[in-house]
Amino acid sequence: MLAATHIKTSFFFISLFPAMYFREACWLLIAFTYASVPVASTAPVLSTILTEAAFRTDKEAILIENNRPPIITRKRHTPKIAPIPEKIYITEEELNSAYIKHSKITHSKIQKCTIKNQEETIISTKQLYRDILIDILKHTPRQILETTTLNVKKTDENGKNGYRWCDELGMSYRNRNATETLKEILKKVKLNNFTIELEIKLKPGNVIYFRTE
Repeated sequence: MLAATHIKTSFFFISLFPAMYFREACWLLIAFTYASVPVASTAPVLSTILTEAAFRTDKEAILIENNRPPIITRKRHTPKIAPIPEKIYITEEELNSAYIKHSKITHSKIQKCTIKNQEETIISTKQLYRDILIDILKHTPRQILETTTLNVKKTDENGKNGYRWCDELGMSYRNRNATETLKEILKKVKLNNFTIELEIKLKPGNVIYFRTE
């Protein structure tokens, strides 16, 4: 009966302390039990010992927390996106005087081309001067076609003196350099009331923009 009372009292005191001190309380109570320590004297001793243990444990926890290295939060680096340069379109006069006149179109490359007829239908998006001109001539009335400065013949002269036969045009034509072909393109665009937008990369690497309304 005395042992049962002792064990019951022991579990009561164990429940008074946090779970983190459960192991220490159990060992102390077992020691008291086997040493036949009276129940009345167990409580104050156990309380004192566990209180000191709790204080020591809390103090150690504070020291660990204070000595813990700080958590460094790194900011994500967001790469800066370079703004897209605004397209500055030159006039036809500037195109003729600054580029065509001084043969700066030679060895240039067309990066973008859009030609529309009077009904706003796209008739060419080619990127070679010769191919663009052929597309324009395909949509050019016969009377205007015969006024071209391009070397053309109504007979099949394919392979003779640089001529090529074009079935769509029904005539032979001879290639010209980029500068002369561009001049012919602009002339036919104007005669047919077409619109054109060009993006031309010159030999040094700079790009010029031209369009008609």
